[in-house]
Amino acid sequence: LSIYTMKFSTTAIFIISTVASFRQSYGAYELSGNNVKCPYRSETRLFRTPDSEPLSLEQCHQLCYDTEGCQYFTIGLSAYTGVCIGCTEDAQLTDQGGMDSYEMTVMQDFPTASPVAASSCLLNGDSFTTEGCDYESFVQGLDGFLEDNTCGDHDADAVLESLFPNSSPKDMINYMCDTAWDQVPTSTFQDVDARFTDNFMEDYINGDSFLNQNTGTFQGTVEGNNIDSFRDEDAVSTVVQPIPSISTCSNNAIMCCFGRDRQPNDNNGNCADPIDTNCVNADPADNSNLCWTDTNIDTFADPFTFPGKSESPIHCHGLAWGEDDNSFTAQLRFNNFFYVSLYDHMYTRGYVETTVDSDNIGMCDCIENMPPVSRADCTQIDASQTFTVTFTNGIFSAAASGDLDIEFNSCQGINPGNGDRKNNDLGSYVYRLNEEGDISDEKMEGVFETLVGYMDPNDNQNEAACEAAYLEVFGEDYPDDVANLKCSYQSSERLFRTEDNDPLTLEQCQDLCYDTQFCDYFSLGLSGAYSGVCIGCTSNAVLQSQGGFNSYGMTSTQSFPTASPTPESEYFDAAGTGKKCPFDHATRLFRTPDNSPLTRMDCYEECYNTEGCHYFSLGGTDLEHEAWVGVCMGCTEDAVLSNHAGFDAFEMEIKQDFPHDEVFAVNKKCPMRNRLFRTEDNDPLSKSECYDMCNEHPTCEYFTFGEGASLNNAHKGLCIGCSGGAQLSDHTGFNTYEILP
Repeated sequence: LSIYTMKFSTTAIFIISTVASFRQSYGAYELSGNNVKCPYRSETRLFRTPDSEPLSLEQCHQLCYDTEGCQYFTIGLSAYTGVCIGCTEDAQLTDQGGMDSYEMTVMQDFPTASPVAASSCLLNGDSFTTEGCDYESFVQGLDGFLEDNTCGDHDADAVLESLFPNSSPKDMINYMCDTAWDQVPTSTFQDVDARFTDNFMEDYINGDSFLNQNTGTFQGTVEGNNIDSFRDEDAVSTVVQPIPSISTCSNNAIMCCFGRDRQPNDNNGNCADPIDTNCVNADPADNSNLCWTDTNIDTFADPFTFPGKSESPIHCHGLAWGEDDNSFTAQLRFNNFFYVSLYDHMYTRGYVETTVDSDNIGMCDCIENMPPVSRADCTQIDASQTFTVTFTNGIFSAAASGDLDIEFNSCQGINPGNGDRKNNDLGSYVYRLNEEGDISDEKMEGVFETLVGYMDPNDNQNEAACEAAYLEVFGEDYPDDVANLKCSYQSSERLFRTEDNDPLTLEQCQDLCYDTQFCDYFSLGLSGAYSGVCIGCTSNAVLQSQGGFNSYGMTSTQSFPTASPTPESEYFDAAGTGKKCPFDHATRLFRTPDNSPLTRMDCYEECYNTEGCHYFSLGGTDLEHEAWVGVCMGCTEDAVLSNHAGFDAFEMEIKQDFPHDEVFAVNKKCPMRNRLFRTEDNDPLSKSECYDMCNEHPTCEYFTFGEGASLNNAHKGLCIGCSGGAQLSDHTGFNTYEILP
């Protein structure tokens, strides 16, 4: 043991000696610490060289020596190789793997500095060029001009200080660049395709429109050819204007997460020919993990969670931009969005629709509005646009010169977990923007609240990140009793099951359970042939293992009224106990399905909304078959009510005055062309009001009314009018009516 100790001591002495000779040999600086750097976003930081222009240790030392006030300098070794940062003697060095910092032992004597008069460096009519027009590019361009002209040791900051002694030079330059960018040609999404209006694009980013709902290739289609042409022309030479709802994002990032592949033969996703059998609910290439979606349902307090990757394959991709509104990344963010969404993912790969069928999430949105996921891929803008800046009568003006040229490339980022370079990852790119001072800590942390696996961007699934984020947000463990479970088949505890090919959203399935007496669990198919199938069951149900389904427990249930007649109602009168609308008779107008119970007022509404309905009957709780509880039937005034114990019949007191129209086409709607009007989403009309809108329009012959149970809530009660000769388009849940003479 003593021999081993002696060898260790000798080694230690050798190391100390080596460091001492290292200091002596250079004489001008000494090592302050390994894996530390001059602090980020601190007034003590004096400079940082670009990533693309690496310096040697001696060059970095010389730069610090030539910079007034520079006491410490940092050089990048394994992280940010060759990047050099300088800071003052007041700096508190911060941890940064792969970077070493040194302290100056010999410093240059600088003359006393004072603001320099602009006239000593700039003459009336002087001009210089910048690459881009924002504060950073302006300062670089002015510094280049001053280096090439006689101005002593004065730099751009000194000149600007003398020009704007009582105001902010940055504000002045931003105003100048705002005007200069207005000179660059612009385009809109309607320049991609005349149908792509603001309203259409809002539908598209919400996962709606024919672009999302149809299945098949975009190659050779009108919209596909338009997107491809725009990619090669305006997308790389004009400034694409914003989509209103995502024009301002709090955290300077947009993310799209896709849940379906609609296009075969592109080597992306698993859609294949023939599409009728091999492209039904096909999956995109999986690159992320959906953790949960928030809900805004008064009767459901929990989020919808997706443990164990139960949402099925999804694909997330995003973009981010700096806080200077005139930077290339900010000015051209909707060029980037066009490329990411319409071109690279929809046209090229066929990726469409939201990750799961929910009324509360979009397909693309500001990242703060998207649900938490493990990670996302990323595209960045690399652009060239020259501006000429002219100094005239004491002020600057800028004008665009030459053509805008844009390239779309995989993001070049920095892994937040280890400081290494990491490409094609949104979290790593945002971290790099923060490190380079382009976005604040607050915005970066806001992005990371959505990209919960940002510390490990190489782990696409990262279930552990979902678990940790859920615990932090909700204060409880990520649930393990949700994924791959459903209300058991052929169980007496199962209350209802909706039809195949009539999909419900998560919110609609929860609502159906809430409106069903005794329903405590609901299951929804998330993938495969049963996608959108909703099943409800009681609190006594034992959930059955079933891949592709998730099950959720109700957080509140409804108090149902008793089934006895209520003669005092102003809407209807009791017509008989143990009576119902007759079976298999022309006077019966409708019967609701078994295991889908309605309340009395719901049954009244069914009758009220059915032309010719005079009586309705409702199954009570003492029926011989539990499946008939809440079954509602409607019949005409000519009906002779039949005996059936457990049913109660009621006669309508208040009926609807139906307009003079008839159903022209079921599950069809007025096309986008030939439309005369369309009401706003989430502003429902009655069918009678929709009829009146069409009837009062001089050329309206048909009106479409959103009334299907499977429709998004935003589209229920939506009214569209069109003229004669319109070619109706398919849309489940919309019915089109003809105005009769």
